Amino acid sequence: MRYGIFGIFSDRLTLDVYDQQNSRFFKLYSQYVPLSLQNCLSQGALTEEGQQLLLSAFPPLLKEASLLLCSKNFAFAAAVLRYATNRDAVCRRVSAAFSLPVTVLTGQELCRFAYQSMPLSTASGLGCSIGGESTQVFTFRGGQVLQWASLPVGCLSLQRRFTSSFFPSQEEEQQMEQTLLSLLEGYPHLLQTNCRTLHVTGFGPWQAAGLHLSLSGSKQPGRQRGWSSSDFALIFRLLRKEDLSGVELVQRLFPHFAGSLFPSLILMRAIGRLAGAEEHIIHAPNLSGPFLQQAAPSAAENQEITA
Repeated sequence: MRYGIFGIFSDRLTLDVYDQQNSRFFKLYSQYVPLSLQNCLSQGALTEEGQQLLLSAFPPLLKEASLLLCSKNFAFAAAVLRYATNRDAVCRRVSAAFSLPVTVLTGQELCRFAYQSMPLSTASGLGCSIGGESTQVFTFRGGQVLQWASLPVGCLSLQRRFTSSFFPSQEEEQQMEQTLLSLLEGYPHLLQTNCRTLHVTGFGPWQAAGLHLSLSGSKQPGRQRGWSSSDFALIFRLLRKEDLSGVELVQRLFPHFAGSLFPSLILMRAIGRLAGAEEHIIHAPNLSGPFLQQAAPSAAENQEITA
């Protein structure tokens, strides 16, 4: 049996296709359609323009799911709809148009799914998931998320609020960092873990890992090595060069998602500093696998999902 899992994010609609083989699920295929839902919010609601943009993104991906012989399709939405005042109406509209159930993930679910997507070799620690409209911070131990917080600030909302440039000024950078720190003041228990390593996931951080490879010439994927303060310094220094090489590089590597890169770096660095982490390990984002286990429990019970 094959499953098509659609993910609704601020800047993209994703499709991941999983194939069930005996007792395991394998991800066969991934694709996305760029969106700009973060620019279609008015007084807390997703505008008609944004809804039309979302509806128009589904048909090509649904066609691909059909060509790949998916028997069942499910959809989930992240914070861009969770915070929308008209989220229920938008979900009903999508469901009615495509006969596709849409689940809006809670902050707790995002924390749990982010943790489950990380191939961790440590039994306990601190993790964070950086999205477009929210940031999740959580502690874990023994296979469980223990404490968590879902903060109403993400890489795209920070960019939208503080700057119109790909690369904010140092003053704007400080404002972004202070906004996050003021929110984290309400969750002091989360950062008292004495963890040397901060585990990070999210589309923006994963882009940063790719950019780091391009700038440093390292042959190791970002998720397999720890980022130190010198790694952040390297990227910030090269991106702030007076010429346009940094801008051109980012636009070439990430033509649809350049705006999320710099705020993601600021968020992950700020959380690491506050927690006293000496290194950051970046993991590939994958919410669809854990979501499949929740959306189809009868099929996924006791099954292993491989990205």
